[in-house]
Amino acid sequence: MTFSRSRLSAGLNQTVTALCVLFVLAMLGISFSGFFYMVLTGDALSWTYSLARLFIPWLGLMSITVAFWHGEHIAMTAIIGLLPRAGVTLLHWVNTALVALFSALLVWYGIKFFLSSTDIYMVSDEIQIPARWVTAAVPATGLVLFAHVLCGAKLLDEDSPMEEARELAAGEKDNRP
Repeated sequence: MTFSRSRLSAGLNQTVTALCVLFVLAMLGISFSGFFYMVLTGDALSWTYSLARLFIPWLGLMSITVAFWHGEHIAMTAIIGLLPRAGVTLLHWVNTALVALFSALLVWYGIKFFLSSTDIYMVSDEIQIPARWVTAAVPATGLVLFAHVLCGAKLLDEDSPMEEARELAAGEKDNRP
């Protein structure tokens, strides 16, 4: 069995997407439990809002990688239609370089941010979450973006190697002999 870079990127995208869905479900579960508790008892749980919002940085940052993998960027899509093929190719390379630089900066500064983060979020007296839970989202996002760049993700090119990965992820194509 061969393992292609596009298959790695597709699997990584599926994992990140599933993680984001789990985070949304966790936020909903926490919020609904606070709501039902209030309906049943008339008292509010003080920790539900604080706990649920700790997932927001993960959702916001990791969704960037999913959008990048799918080639979703409104401004870039609009520009592609206006440029000749050579301009699109040049824009692709500039964009890829900028995303690679951005992901490297996320990793570099994100690791420093993660390691220097020593605070504790006091959700309640019983629930204390290290700030590293939130700060870990920064370098993790950089690593996922960098992996997509290295695996050949092309935000601007419809005929990219990522089309194969998208087909593999959707189960539309199977390249096994």
